[in-house]
Amino acid sequence: MQEVPEGASLVIVPAAAIRDPAATDINADYFDGSALKARLTIDWSAIASDALVSTNDAAPVAGFKLPTAPGVWRLHAVGKYRGDLTLTIQTVQEAEATFVEQVKTEAERRRMLVMSPGGSKKTVYSLKQSEVDNWNNLGSTLATALTAFLALSVVKQKRKFRFALAEAALYGEPNPAAAIARFAAGSDAANAEAARIEAIEQASVATIKAATTITAKRAAYAAINWNWSA
Repeated sequence: MQEVPEGASLVIVPAAAIRDPAATDINADYFDGSALKARLTIDWSAIASDALVSTNDAAPVAGFKLPTAPGVWRLHAVGKYRGDLTLTIQTVQEAEATFVEQVKTEAERRRMLVMSPGGSKKTVYSLKQSEVDNWNNLGSTLATALTAFLALSVVKQKRKFRFALAEAALYGEPNPAAAIARFAAGSDAANAEAARIEAIEQASVATIKAATTITAKRAAYAAINWNWSA
């Protein structure tokens, strides 16, 4: 019984993808003495002892066993059997890089569900956060912050709270306090989710890197819980 070695992946590819379609060894039939017989599809999980298999276009051999060394192996059955397989065997370092990349890609996908794309939008959110911080610096309560805001000159009000004032005007609100509250609520929700995902990403990458075998790294990757929350 053949077993795929640790760190290997199997990719079934058409014969034409790795062999010349005109080659005689990919015909549908083969000769057994004088008899013409249909070729059998090779079972790569239990390779028959009489199967002739070529590796990376080398001469086919009988008694073939799946490779275990790292690399990309193109296998091609000839004669009585037919079938093609590409076997990729990674080193521990290559497997780690693959799992880490997959974690980072998924984390980025999830972060983008709560963070708007585009450079200008990111700048707007940053400016809105600055306005929230500016408002909080005016006072610890709504009343004190509003009093401090009204004490500012109109020019300073506009410079410090340009976005909040624009939104307040659109909503018909007398001051930017409600707009600032909306900015803060949106920022808090998005940042909390981004922070949750970041924690999962960093912990998962560290666990994968700490594992010493491909099997352990794969198990660490499979154990990631993207729904975790504090």
